[in-house]
Amino acid sequence: MITIENLSFQLFLSEKDILEKIQSLSKQIEEKYQDKNPLFICVLKGGFMFSSELLRNFNFDYELAFVRVKSYDGTQSANEIKEFYGLESNLENRHVVILEDIVETGFTTHYLISKINTEKPASVAITTMLYKPNKLEFKALPIEHVCFEIADEFVVGFGLDYNEKGRNLRSIYQLTSS
Repeated sequence: MITIENLSFQLFLSEKDILEKIQSLSKQIEEKYQDKNPLFICVLKGGFMFSSELLRNFNFDYELAFVRVKSYDGTQSANEIKEFYGLESNLENRHVVILEDIVETGFTTHYLISKINTEKPASVAITTMLYKPNKLEFKALPIEHVCFEIADEFVVGFGLDYNEKGRNLRSIYQLTSS
C-alpha cells in the first residue's frame, strides 16, 4: 500500500509485468513499422516512461516527437483540452504512432488525431500502455496496440499521476479509497 495526498493505493501491475508486456508489444510494432521510418509521438507528461521503455527495444530507424495535452483534474477526466503544446514535425505521408499512457474516454487522443489528420499522414495509429474500453466514448479511434486493458480503476505510477504525484513509481497502483 502507498498513500498519495491522503488517498490509498494498492499494487495493481508490477514493474516486471509491465516491462515484459512492453517488450512483447515492441516486437509486434517493430514487425509492422521497421521499414517505414515511423514518427512516434509521445504524449506528455504521462506517456514519457512508457514511451522510453518501448522505444529502447526497437532496432530500426524512427523519429520521435513530443506533444503535451492535458485534460485531467485530480482523479476525473475534465472532458476539455486544458493545454496543448507541440506537433511541430512534418507529418505529410508519414506513418504516425501516438504513444499514450492511458486511453480512457478517448477525448484527448481524438483531439490529437484531428490535429494530426490536417497534415495528411500516410497512417495514424495509437499504442497505449493502459486502455479502458468500457469508458471509451470515441469508438473509431485507431487503437492498434495495448499493453493492458483495465476496468474503471484510477491508477498511478509508471508515468501516471495524481495531482503530479506518483509518476516516478516503477509499478502501477490502484486507488482503494478516497
